[in-house]
Amino acid sequence: MKVRPVTPVIQRERQMMTKKALQYIPFYLIFLISGALTLHAQEKQIVSCKISYISKDNVYVDKGKNAGLTVGDTLIVKRDGENIASLKILYTANHSSSCEIVNFKENVRVGDVAECKILPDTKNLALPSVVAAKEEAINQKKKTSKPFARISGGLSLQWFHFEDQSENNLHFDQPTLRFDLKAKELWGKKYNFIIKMRLRKNQRARSYSKNIPEAEWRNRIYTFYFSYEDINSPINFRIGRILSPNLRGVGYLDGGQIQHNINRDLSWGIYGGLQSSWQFETTQDSLHKYGAYISYTRGNSGSNKFSGTLAYNAMYHGSTVSRQNFYLQSNFSSNNLYIFQSMEVDVNTSWRREKEARDISFTSFYLSAKYKFSKTLRTGLSYDNRKNFYRYETREMTEDLFDLAFRHGLNADLLLALPKDYSTSLRIGIKKREDDSETTYIGRLTLKKNNIFYKYWKLNLNINGYTNYYTEGWIPSIYISKQFTAGHYLSLSSGMNNYIVKLDGQNRDRYWIRLNGHFQLFGNMYLSGFYSQEWGDDFVGYRVLAEIGYRF
Repeated sequence: MKVRPVTPVIQRERQMMTKKALQYIPFYLIFLISGALTLHAQEKQIVSCKISYISKDNVYVDKGKNAGLTVGDTLIVKRDGENIASLKILYTANHSSSCEIVNFKENVRVGDVAECKILPDTKNLALPSVVAAKEEAINQKKKTSKPFARISGGLSLQWFHFEDQSENNLHFDQPTLRFDLKAKELWGKKYNFIIKMRLRKNQRARSYSKNIPEAEWRNRIYTFYFSYEDINSPINFRIGRILSPNLRGVGYLDGGQIQHNINRDLSWGIYGGLQSSWQFETTQDSLHKYGAYISYTRGNSGSNKFSGTLAYNAMYHGSTVSRQNFYLQSNFSSNNLYIFQSMEVDVNTSWRREKEARDISFTSFYLSAKYKFSKTLRTGLSYDNRKNFYRYETREMTEDLFDLAFRHGLNADLLLALPKDYSTSLRIGIKKREDDSETTYIGRLTLKKNNIFYKYWKLNLNINGYTNYYTEGWIPSIYISKQFTAGHYLSLSSGMNNYIVKLDGQNRDRYWIRLNGHFQLFGNMYLSGFYSQEWGDDFVGYRVLAEIGYRF
């Protein structure tokens, strides 16, 4: 074979080809690495975070955009290896997210672990300059196409039927329509529009008495208001049917509330309007309510936090006083301790001074404390008392019909987590009125086992006991449940109530068995309800509840 001689021209051509090939090697390597990373990234990754704060409306977790979470993602809350709730992300920041509870078996708590399966964004595997350019384009698009509001809520239709199979003929039907809407951050600002209402009709087989008709509507409008709530703004307000979280003891109000934020910790405000009858769709036009308050908050939910509110409230029927009182509430929370306290003190003037025979009346006091000793031991203690107070509607009632005695109540809880998914809890309660001849005692002992047969199966054994002036008895029960994927849930419970009527010494029994379920349908649709069969000495029949709804 004839070998072609290597001339200087051929040598230069080979050198140029080699040089060009070497120039493309970095691009080949980037292509290969990007392809490998992209294939690896197609597998869903689990983002684990913790619940950092729980407000009245939302649950907050300690991870956000930087961890790959986006609006609409679903978080599964776990405790002791069991799924106890699912959350839907409504808003994400770089290092946190706010969520709503979609469904739950147990109440979520600060510190609970939540997990989310996400598909990593392969765009972020590009060159840094490309990533920066794309992020800038995305941010610009978000600025120009910001949603009108963060919308959440739900609509559901519910039907309840009570079939009395005894001779009493107390059949009962109750259709209900529920609607809940939260439109937050309207127009990209801190404006909110909140609605929570219920339409319900009670249909009985016959009229029970003169005051209980055969059919009646019992509608409720809990809240219906427009607000501006920004702690960084000097002025906040609410207008409509409102219940301020800092003024729960003041109650519902059809009117307005305006608040001045002196700084992030200290604020004060005034409110006024008509007394709300939130049990119905109407208001008590004759009762006017006015007041002022001051609130203080210090710290954050991650460490030590204190908040408190002092309010003065006055209610009038025309120019006639109905009630004047001070209301104080405060709470403190830390990693292991939570304390909540509220109290009311009435100021007696005009006809109330004659009724009470004193200028100041201590009306109510409530204190609740919970302490976590360790991961396995938690305890709680609460004390409450309340006293009837005269108001415009009861001002003519005689003292023998109007109970002025304090009701004392004391409850203690102890929860102990045991090995192998076992836990046990004990509750003891005492209630006493000053004129009661006997004290009421209640007690409950619970033994719980998670993953009883397979994963996500739970078994509860409960024993309740009670004694009071009229009866004494005990209620043993058993409860077994299974949490399925996609939010499905089933439980079966059964028990009995064995008690003695002290007036005649008769021993009576009542038994029940109940099937309860919750099923996630297509999209955000769900179906839930229960069937309960009951029989015994004082009742024979069944109860059925069915609800279909949509969460948005």
